[in-house]
Amino acid sequence: MIARLLARWSHKRKWFVYSLLISITPVLAFGLFASYIVSRSMQQEVDRNHLTALGQIQGQLDQFMANAQLASIAVASDPVVEASIRNGPSLSDPTERFRLKETLSKLTSFSTVKYEVSLIYKKYDYVYSSAYSSSSYGDSAFKPMLEQAQPKFNAPFWIAPQTYPRQTELLLFRPVPLYSSYSDGAVVIHISARKAAQFLEKLPLGGNSLIYIVDARGRIVMGRSEDEIGRELSSTSSLYELWQRRGSVIDTVSWNGSPYRLSARPASGEDGWTLMIMTPMAELTSKSDEIRRTTWLFAGGMALLWCLVAWIGSRRMSVPFQQLNNQLREQLPFTREGVLHRLLQAGDSREDVRRLLTQLGFPAEPAAYVLALVTIDEEARDPQWALTDTAVRQATMRELSLRLTERCAPGTPCLAAVQPNGRIAALLGTADWRHALETAQGWQRSVEQAYPFTISAALAAPKSDFTQLPASLQEAEALLAYKVSLGPNKLLTEERVRELRLDQASKQKIWVEQVLAYIHREIEQDVTLQQAADSVRLSVSYLSRVFKEETGTTFSDYVTHYRMGRAKEMLEASDVPLQHIAERLRYSTVQNFSRIFKQTFGVPPGEYRKRMQERRNDA
Repeated sequence: MIARLLARWSHKRKWFVYSLLISITPVLAFGLFASYIVSRSMQQEVDRNHLTALGQIQGQLDQFMANAQLASIAVASDPVVEASIRNGPSLSDPTERFRLKETLSKLTSFSTVKYEVSLIYKKYDYVYSSAYSSSSYGDSAFKPMLEQAQPKFNAPFWIAPQTYPRQTELLLFRPVPLYSSYSDGAVVIHISARKAAQFLEKLPLGGNSLIYIVDARGRIVMGRSEDEIGRELSSTSSLYELWQRRGSVIDTVSWNGSPYRLSARPASGEDGWTLMIMTPMAELTSKSDEIRRTTWLFAGGMALLWCLVAWIGSRRMSVPFQQLNNQLREQLPFTREGVLHRLLQAGDSREDVRRLLTQLGFPAEPAAYVLALVTIDEEARDPQWALTDTAVRQATMRELSLRLTERCAPGTPCLAAVQPNGRIAALLGTADWRHALETAQGWQRSVEQAYPFTISAALAAPKSDFTQLPASLQEAEALLAYKVSLGPNKLLTEERVRELRLDQASKQKIWVEQVLAYIHREIEQDVTLQQAADSVRLSVSYLSRVFKEETGTTFSDYVTHYRMGRAKEMLEASDVPLQHIAERLRYSTVQNFSRIFKQTFGVPPGEYRKRMQERRNDA
């Protein structure tokens, strides 16, 4: 196969390829060999540095442990502490409590290790602490620590940070008195994990190298990073497998998703503790990577040199084609818009429609299509948008048209065009109505995030015949007309408009019923349209229109008729003077009241009362 390929090549191409191979191959071979030698020597150097640092860590750890043990012995053997453990906490004797506190303060100040002290009174179920509040031993965290540790006779023991909930310190336990087996009490030395590991930060290693001291249970006791102190080694990690060997190890491990060079050895003096140093492999290979980069740059430069002539020739030939391609790409949106405008106008034959759709990537015989009509909501979030001039608005509409096309799902034919009335018509070539709804909702979210306004979209029902596009446009325009009453940022379909109208009608009926109840309740007060609107939290103009739609009369006419009805009842059932009736119904004068009553019922109120009395007398 290769022989046949070479046979078809020209001599010029063969010479070009052979020249590249002859010039680049030696450089690549040398670079790879050099990077291997450098990587190997650096790895050996890092291993030696690790062993030296492990020895220094062991010395510092031994010194730290010895100082901490001496501090615990000094506290546990102090006569004041022994007497306090033996006799119990002197809760009622301030002198003894002050003496104990002063003793502990002196012992901590003289130690080279900074620590706090807790005293456990097992016989008296009490815990005293120099750093924390005192508590009962049964409720403290020390009880499960002692029970689970099960120390041998009077042997001290350590507990790593984060071993128990809310335990952030390194703890050292020792019995009090020293010769007892934790039966009477114990002293607990609290050492901050950060202070305990301060000596690790002074070691002459790279800033990205990791140093861990791991206890017998696989928990990090000390480390350069305070966040990792108390963390357990994952049983699925390669570092855990090497730690289980319990011996000196030099190997490559993966830790936190990155490769490291590991050196580890058991710690002397502490049973089961392990010292570890890890250096990122990226640091070991940085020099070899630099040599590789230099080699590749040199080889690339040589390849570019040989390709320069061919590049210049191809560039001269490609410029005219590139210019033509750019022009066609710039004209494509206008062409697509023109085609969509033509399709939305009735008159084209079915064959013409198929031909136009095929040119735009739509199937000639689609299962269905959905036409959407999009408009910008006038209720813009940014008031400056209302002041934007016409040219900027037109440019924004064209940009928005392209955005809607880009937000269509891959594989779905989509076409959008700005209409003469400023709206955007979008054609979706999909038979999935739910998919069309999700696409329109995606348009609304995208526009809301990118522009200072929102959009509303009306979706006509799916159709399978593209010759019905003008009818779909009329349907979408009819649906979009409901945006005025339903508000901005709405997705309008025939079903949703019907639901929204029913919901709106139900709300209007409830509001009017509340207003009627308000009128009936407050009729003898100054009832105004503003007060009624405030009672149902609506605007005056909107309530006035809704009230007229539901009752068939205006708000003021209804109030007047209801007051006249109340006046009629008063005239029939009592002999209250007209002046009193006028005042109760909030009329300023009797003349004004009489005039409105006569306009309503055709007779003055006095004449109406006289007639009612005559009827009662006749009866």
